[in-house]
Amino acid sequence: VASTPSSTTWDFTETNFAFDEKTFNGASYGNSRMSLDGTKWFTIYDQRYVTEHTLSTPFDLSTATVVRSYYFYSQANSSLANSLEFAADGTKFYIAAHNGYVYQFTCASAYDLASVTQTGSIYIDLQVDVPRDLVLSYDGKKMFITGSTNDKIVEYVLSTPFDVTTA
Repeated sequence: VASTPSSTTWDFTETNFAFDEKTFNGASYGNSRMSLDGTKWFTIYDQRYVTEHTLSTPFDLSTATVVRSYYFYSQANSSLANSLEFAADGTKFYIAAHNGYVYQFTCASAYDLASVTQTGSIYIDLQVDVPRDLVLSYDGKKMFITGSTNDKIVEYVLSTPFDVTTA
């Protein structure tokens, strides 16, 4: 797919696109993120867990194996969530919960849910109602969140990169 910017719109045209569908069978999965090298895949499961998968072939979901799940629901004040984001180095992840908070978690090892600690939160409900997705810039200095009941993307500036408590 090729995209061409203009002064007001983007024009997307299809070019020699090879459709190669790979499917991971599973129910109740929400948002997901991959490690930069494509060997780890993380999903929101049942709006209460982050599930870690290993991919034996990078970026190929058909080679996914479940490693473990981390139950974040109780640490998110019993609130469901759909959104998930990881810091670029894989040592932190973030969940925007339906209760209007973004929760920050730290992994003892990069992209590894074996040892996780909640390390902060920020209340965002005044700007974003029922968060649906969360993205951090690669350098961790900005966080973008969209909600389900308003038509906007809210940008937060983090004074300390990858630390949502400094937004």
